[in-house]
Amino acid sequence: PNLEGIQVTEEILDSFDVEQINPVTLLFQSGYLTIKDTFTDINQIVFCLGIPNMEVKIALNNQFINAYTKLVNEKLGVQRLIHT
Repeated sequence: PNLEGIQVTEEILDSFDVEQINPVTLLFQSGYLTIKDTFTDINQIVFCLGIPNMEVKIALNNQFINAYTKLVNEKLGVQRLIHT
């Protein structure tokens, strides 16, 4: 996924409801996203987020690929069970 240039307010970055955590908040708080720029819009600070470096980008993409691959394999396994 393209995670460069995501724009969020302080409310998103500071929120941490374990039951309903925003994926962007989780990625920011775990260091996969960092603040690249800020600007003010409608009297609030807007943060432009991005991936800090190539190593993090590669690691994050690998995590997404691994998670997606496992989900696809599980789905295919269930489909095979249903259709046999």
